[in-house]
Amino acid sequence: MIEMSESTEKIAAALAAAQAQFPAIGREKSATVPMKKGGKFRYSYASLDAILMIVRPILASHEVALLQPHSSDGRTSQITTMLIHSSGQWIRASSGFQTRANPQEQGGAITYRRRYDLQAILGLATDEDNDAAHVGPATVRPAPRPATRPAPTAKRIEQPRPSVDAFIAAAEPMLSAMDVEPGEFIAWLQREGKSIDDAPRILSWLERMSREEPKALKEMVSK
Repeated sequence: MIEMSESTEKIAAALAAAQAQFPAIGREKSATVPMKKGGKFRYSYASLDAILMIVRPILASHEVALLQPHSSDGRTSQITTMLIHSSGQWIRASSGFQTRANPQEQGGAITYRRRYDLQAILGLATDEDNDAAHVGPATVRPAPRPATRPAPTAKRIEQPRPSVDAFIAAAEPMLSAMDVEPGEFIAWLQREGKSIDDAPRILSWLERMSREEPKALKEMVSK
């Protein structure tokens, strides 16, 4: 949910100027998820610390402060991301998630939500990282054959394998709405014997789940 002060012309101008200065932020962190058949998925992301180091000085130069307080009633936690201009004008967005019983898991969930919400409210982009790929056992490729001209009726177009980063970028908004972290979801896909090679069908299923049964996926991946 997004809320804002009655007047926003000054903070809007300040944010527009700040956004013009935000660079594409590199993904300096990576996570690896073991695969059921022996390989593993590796995907990369920009950490909250890295994002803050870049955006805070730029926001401050335009007289905009950033706050991200956390609150919890024991069952549900909430992160509020607030941008406050020196004029007193403000914009804020809040999102909630289920409180974890394990303190370490709760801390990770808070950091994840702050990172995701910060990127969303500032409209940040992150660099594509070519390191995000399927990492499996080494394979030996045969020597290439001489090129031949295929017959017109036998022409075949190879479809590229979906990038893990591209898949996560498409799935993350829906996963966030259902309080499921990307690594947690990918690990569940592997346990179920599914592959992101079938990304369009998986994303379509995720969209339907987020609309019709938003709490069901969290229960499924936690088993």
